[in-house]
Amino acid sequence: MRSGGVMPFSAIVGQEQAKAALLLAVVNPAAGGILLSGDKGSAKSTLVRSLGNLAPELGLRTLPLHITEDRLFGSLDWETALETGKERLHKGLLTEADGCVLYVDEVNLLRSEVIGPLLDAALSGCVRIEREGLSQVSKTSFCVVGTMNPEEGTLPDALLDRFGLMVSISAEKEAPLRAQIVKQVLRWEREPEQVAKTWEAEERHLRDKILQARECVCQVEVSAAMMELAAAW
Repeated sequence: MRSGGVMPFSAIVGQEQAKAALLLAVVNPAAGGILLSGDKGSAKSTLVRSLGNLAPELGLRTLPLHITEDRLFGSLDWETALETGKERLHKGLLTEADGCVLYVDEVNLLRSEVIGPLLDAALSGCVRIEREGLSQVSKTSFCVVGTMNPEEGTLPDALLDRFGLMVSISAEKEAPLRAQIVKQVLRWEREPEQVAKTWEAEERHLRDKILQARECVCQVEVSAAMMELAAAW
């Protein structure tokens, strides 16, 4: 059986920009979320799922593509209402995802009435529920990591702008690197426990670096030169 069912983050060959972006997401969730855009076969989903094993203390929650608004934002707790006669609101996935990384696969295929409020909640840190005359505001803090295949459609600019960072990735093209990827995937399929054991020390080292980075991220000062560079883009 595979360790966690997902190849270790450190064992994934290539896609260094995407890896750096995802590490930024777990070090500083306030960065505004990450969007990975690339064709099928570029390891988008594998990278994100492996992140769950790399930062288990955060937790990785996956948003179902066809999730209902009640399940996402919250709904009236009918069971309590029937048993006690008292109306109470039941929290949705966005509130349950507090402190987690929220993975949205095929984010470009989500309905507009879902993706817009979802990104608003990630930016504002709160979820407002209004059902059956009841109103409730819940605090939540989660980092959105979205993936999409641009061949299946993109997101409007207004939604793209709500992600802190977007990384365009594609399947690796250099033959030696592609051969290395195939070799690693085949080895993972044949002996996942051995692969997990081989990369165990590197995964542990990376976890330690993430924890250290979280502790000092609030002390980082942005230089004037970096601000000018960011403004120029």
